[in-house]
Amino acid sequence: MKKTTILLAALSILSLAGNGVLGILLYRSKTVGEKAVKVKAWKSCRKLSMQHLLYDRAQERARREGKKLVVIGNPSGGYVNKVVRVYGCGDLCIDIAGCSPCGPESRVLKDDAIRALRTLPDDSAVVFESEVFEYVGDMQDAVKELDRVTGGDHTRIYSVHAIAFDPWPYHMEGVAPAKPSSATLDKRRKERHKYAQTGEGMAKRIIYRFPPRHRYAWTEL
Repeated sequence: MKKTTILLAALSILSLAGNGVLGILLYRSKTVGEKAVKVKAWKSCRKLSMQHLLYDRAQERARREGKKLVVIGNPSGGYVNKVVRVYGCGDLCIDIAGCSPCGPESRVLKDDAIRALRTLPDDSAVVFESEVFEYVGDMQDAVKELDRVTGGDHTRIYSVHAIAFDPWPYHMEGVAPAKPSSATLDKRRKERHKYAQTGEGMAKRIIYRFPPRHRYAWTEL
């Protein structure tokens, strides 16, 4: 009987201790999470939220105006996106690696984004684009083609860019990011290969302002 009582008491103490440790870890996680800019997982959640919200807005705009919805960027291109469909394929999906989850309801162009855009008619589309133009050869050419297919209206372009900075205040509150500092650019250049495993390694530029709030603004790396 005494042994059973002692065992139960020991288990109770261990349970309380375990709950205490768990509580501390959760509190620390919450505290860190509030420092959103410094937590990669939190930034990733923000980016996924922006992709979902802006895709929906682009889709609604295309339907309202009777235009094609062009998606630039594979919907299954990220770690989370491979498992969860955060955004869709539109009427046409463009990606140099293809758009693997897209079914017969969408046309797919497995090609460079600029070359693919050149095949589209003038003033024919609303565009959703997620972290593709960091990698194209000539950003000026990309902007030229986007302007042509959207009729020169940059509010018909819905973009997500989160490489090297946290754009959440920009999307949600309209707080325009500043041009990247020389220190930010130097750090990014030095760490280009470090980011290769996440798909960011060979980015040619940082895009720090983008539609629909503003026209594209970027700094070459």
